[in-house]
Amino acid sequence: PYAEPPEGVSLTCLVQDRTHDYYWAGTDGSGVLLFNPLAERGEQFARFPLPRNSMGEAEGNVLFLVQDDCDGLLWATMRSDLVALRYDEEEKQLRQTGFRLPVRGGRMLNEICKDNRGALWVASFDEQSFVIRFAEDAPEEYALPALRERTAFNPAIMALCDAGERKMWISQERTGVGLYDLANEQVRLYSDFSQLARLPLGVVKLMYPSRRKGNVWVVPENRDVAYELSRRGMEMELRQTVDGSGLSPRAAFTRLYEDKQGLLWIGTTRGICLYDPARKSLRTVCDTLGPVSAIEEGGKGVLWIGTNGKGLYRMGKDGRCTPCPTPRAISCLAVPEPGRVWIGTQEGGVYEFSPADGAL
Repeated sequence: PYAEPPEGVSLTCLVQDRTHDYYWAGTDGSGVLLFNPLAERGEQFARFPLPRNSMGEAEGNVLFLVQDDCDGLLWATMRSDLVALRYDEEEKQLRQTGFRLPVRGGRMLNEICKDNRGALWVASFDEQSFVIRFAEDAPEEYALPALRERTAFNPAIMALCDAGERKMWISQERTGVGLYDLANEQVRLYSDFSQLARLPLGVVKLMYPSRRKGNVWVVPENRDVAYELSRRGMEMELRQTVDGSGLSPRAAFTRLYEDKQGLLWIGTTRGICLYDPARKSLRTVCDTLGPVSAIEEGGKGVLWIGTNGKGLYRMGKDGRCTPCPTPRAISCLAVPEPGRVWIGTQEGGVYEFSPADGAL
C-alpha cells in the first residue's frame, strides 16, 4: 500500500485534481478527502466537514466523483443527492457550494462522468438521468446600470432586439425606445434626438429585427404606424415610416414580419396588410381575419398567419387566406421546416400541425 487512509475509512473512488498534483478521494461515509502523495507519511489525507443533501442532512457516502473543467468544482453523487464542492487553496478548506437539485426527498443517483465538451452526465437509478452543462448554455445576466442611472427607474424592459456589436434596442416602461451598449454600459433614449423626439415612441411593446443589419422595426402601442430605426454607433436615426392611416377601415398594427424578399407583412386588429418598400405602397391583403397574433414564413412562398380568435391561416402566392383546423386562440408560431407548423395557444397549449394531411 502507498498510503493508508484514516482508520475506519474505506475509499470508493479517486480522481486527480485538474491543476495540482494532489488527488480527491471519495469514501463510504466520510465524504471527500484530499490525498496528497507528496506529504509526509501519516499526513497524506485531509478530512473536511460532511456536505448536506437537499433535505439538510449530513451526507458522507460518495459513490462517484468528478471535477468539472469550467470552475474546477468537485461534483459527487452521494447516497441520496448530488453535491458540488469548492476547494479554498489558501484556507485549505473544502466547502459546499449553493448548488441544489430540486427538493423531492431522496433520490438514487449512480455514476457521474464528464464528456469531451466538459458537460457532466449523471445516471439515476430511480428517476430520469440528466446532464449539467456549463458555459455552453449558461445565461449571462445584465443589470443595465446605465439605464437605472439615466432614468432613476429600475429596468422595466417591455421589448428588445439585437442591434449588433453588443448593443441592444430596448423599450422601457415610461421612457420609451432606447439603445443600450452592453460592453461599455451606455444608454441613449429616442428623446435625445430631435428627429425622433417628435415621434410617439414613448410606449412601444412590439419590436422586430429588420433584414438590414442592426436595424429594428418598432410599433407604438395601439397605433397604425411602424418605424424602422437604424444606428451609427450609439446615434439613432429614422430610416423609414409605414403609415397605415390611409387604409380603410383603419386598424392598429399588432405584428410585423419582413420576408426574404424584403416585403413587410403587417398584422392588424382586422387582418393582414403588405408594405412594399420599393414602391412605398401599403395595401390590405385580407381584413376578415380579426386580430393577428403571429406571422411566419414557410417554404415556396407560403405565409402562416395566427389569429387570436379564428385560428391558423395559410396564405399562398395568390394572396388567398385558407383556414386550417387548429385551436382558435393562437399566441405564437414556429415553422422549422415546410411540412411542420408549431402552434402556441393563449391557453398555454403547444400543438404540431401537419399541412400535408391536416393532422394536429
